[in-house]
Amino acid sequence: MKKVISLIAFVLISCVAFSQHMSIELFRCLENDLSARAAKVEDINNELCALIRLNTPERGFEFAGCNVEKVEQKTGEIWVFVSPGVKFITIKHRDFGAIINYPFPEQIKAGYVYEMKLRTARIKQIIEESITDQYLIIESETPDAKIYINNEYKGRNSAMEYLPLFQDHTYRVEAPLHHAKTGTIRLNENEKTVLSVNLDPAYGYLSINTTPVQGAEIEINGKVQKETTPFITQALESGFYNIQAFMPLYTSEPVRVQILDGQTTEVNINLVSTVSQVELICEDKDAEIHIDGEYRSKGVFRATLGEGIHRLEVKKANHRTFRKNLQIISGQPYTETISKLEAITGRLNLNSTPYGATIYIDGKQQGETPLLIPEILVGQHEVKLVKKGYKDLEDVVMIEEGKIAKYNFNLESTTPQEPIKKQEPAPQQKPTPQPKPAPKPASAPATMKEPPLQKEKKIRPKTDWIFNMNAGYALDQGGEDARSSSGINAGLKLSCKPGGLGGLGFMASADMFYLGLNQNDKNDMQDIVDVHLNDYGYDNYKITQAKYYCFPVMFGLNYDLKLGSQFKIFAEAGAGLSISKKTNETHTFTRGNYNGDEIVTYPIETGVAFNFGGGVELFKTLTLGVDYYVIKKLNTSKLALKIGINF
Repeated sequence: MKKVISLIAFVLISCVAFSQHMSIELFRCLENDLSARAAKVEDINNELCALIRLNTPERGFEFAGCNVEKVEQKTGEIWVFVSPGVKFITIKHRDFGAIINYPFPEQIKAGYVYEMKLRTARIKQIIEESITDQYLIIESETPDAKIYINNEYKGRNSAMEYLPLFQDHTYRVEAPLHHAKTGTIRLNENEKTVLSVNLDPAYGYLSINTTPVQGAEIEINGKVQKETTPFITQALESGFYNIQAFMPLYTSEPVRVQILDGQTTEVNINLVSTVSQVELICEDKDAEIHIDGEYRSKGVFRATLGEGIHRLEVKKANHRTFRKNLQIISGQPYTETISKLEAITGRLNLNSTPYGATIYIDGKQQGETPLLIPEILVGQHEVKLVKKGYKDLEDVVMIEEGKIAKYNFNLESTTPQEPIKKQEPAPQQKPTPQPKPAPKPASAPATMKEPPLQKEKKIRPKTDWIFNMNAGYALDQGGEDARSSSGINAGLKLSCKPGGLGGLGFMASADMFYLGLNQNDKNDMQDIVDVHLNDYGYDNYKITQAKYYCFPVMFGLNYDLKLGSQFKIFAEAGAGLSISKKTNETHTFTRGNYNGDEIVTYPIETGVAFNFGGGVELFKTLTLGVDYYVIKKLNTSKLALKIGINF
């Protein structure tokens, strides 16, 4: 019996002694190995394959999987080329068995080399080999979560590690604006351990509103926000924040709030107005109201003004301007009624030959000639005289303040005068003898007396004054110190056309050029923008801008040539003085926030200037012209294209 049992045990031991086993001992990425790139093996998608170097002295292995592209037997190892992104691989051997769908512990990338150590063993005992390691997988749905296992960084949002059994392992998961989580775990020898770790928020939001109006700019802990109220901020770390609102014509107090985890905190900021309601009523409905030099309305002004002193001007043509400083106090309404403006007048003495003509001044009937008008607004007035049997007469009279303007017009008759016929004496007949009558006093023959000719009064030719406002575009015409390639131009021109000189006249003009950059000055920057990253660090910069202004004042002659009732051309030339001023402005920003300005002002330059120009005038109002300026001190010249309006 003992011999039978011994025989059976020997047979069993013999069967087990030669059973085989294999397992993956190590898998890692060899980042400095360029063998995959040198081999240049591509998959069916023409992508560069990854190389798995299988360290084993054994042969006869088979590799299964749709992504295995090529297998090469090397000395002491096997090279297996797989497609990038493959997740599993199956390894089979006739003697050692098979590893089915082995999951790669990390992502397989194109052109990378990975080392795999394969352990094979012959089990010579009936006792099974004990399991000493197991997998730990940690996953997190929190965005940008970093995973640490045993204080070593393993990946973002997911990590897998093959760890020893029967001992404690630590893990930590952390992410921006979230509370980190840590723990200790001991692995289960029978199956892999999967942990799902989602972090709690360590952030919140602010919902910011302003009353009584919205649209205020918000500053949070000194940083200006892109949005204006009302708005909800982006996620902010939990804690305390100082909030300040800014809006023109309003002020507010700083607010301190606390953001709680995962909550939206409501913030309401009260804006206090720094303006007052102002109402100005002019008895003269056509008067223009100007506040601080700016036209605001006509006749009535109702609006809000900021606290302080404001300059009020009420204007009307041919009237004296009303001026006053308004003291505005925040929160206190201001109302004022302005009396009619004082008219600036002269006198008009108007007569005609013959008298009795009906007078119309500026389209309104005023009476008959002769007529003395004691008060009439200064300036030009259109006069029309109408009398039956005479042609209507239209002309312009000029009234000056405090003076009497005398005009006497000769009316032209519409009835033609027939020439006076001279009477021929009757033919003489031979007288018949008759008794001699008593003598009678002789009488002169009847003749028609011609009316005396009226002496026409010469009307002095009037002088025309034309005021022109213009603006345009200026082009640089070169020079050793050219101030800019282009710019803007604005100007005023006063022309005087004395009667009797034809189209010849005098002119005075004042222009302004914005010349922009000084191209010959190295401190100025092209395109007006210069960013210095080396001096201020990342996201810190400064912008330098150069401004150059030129003010030529010219006196000269001009000449007009009429080509029709609504069209004429003109030419002009002049000389004068040019005043120029230049400034450099540097604006500094720190991490996108405006910090302040640094302004450098250069001395004022003066020089002699000349100009030549010409253009056309349309409908007695619109002018289109070209002016060429030569500025001797600056050694530069400008060609200005202008459009203007006559007054």
